[in-house]
Amino acid sequence: MTPEDLQEIRHLPSFPRIAEELIQVAGLEATARLISAWPGQEYPCPKVFGRYSAKGQRRYDMLQEIVGDHAARRIVMHWGGGILDVPSCKDALWAKTHDKIRSHYDRLVSSAGGYSHREAVFELGLTYNLASRTIERVISQPSNPDGSPMPPPDDSQMPLF
Repeated sequence: MTPEDLQEIRHLPSFPRIAEELIQVAGLEATARLISAWPGQEYPCPKVFGRYSAKGQRRYDMLQEIVGDHAARRIVMHWGGGILDVPSCKDALWAKTHDKIRSHYDRLVSSAGGYSHREAVFELGLTYNLASRTIERVISQPSNPDGSPMPPPDDSQMPLF
């Protein structure tokens, strides 16, 4: 994961709060490196910076190797003695991929693209290495990348049912 990827998915509702907290504590670049190295892992953070047992020193060295000394110190000051749940951000990344697929589909079936629905689904399946049914489900979902609430349904015709 790159810092740019992380920045692109920060606004999504599925972006983990812990990832945002990590960005605030360690910075965007260090967070991207940590998520890339340890996605979904529980890191037992050393209690304090500077006075380590052998185990604490080993944990700190592992962290420092990934994020650098400055970010490692900040993480230890913030999560020291606790468990840092390193997020994987896979739900937010998948939501971003959904948005790309829907946008790509719209381009393919527009008058400029000239693809039929079936041709577009086939092409997207090959491009994104996904089954046609998965593509169908993705393009049938509404886009809502900024997390704003969806408009309420129009209930004016409900008495007809």
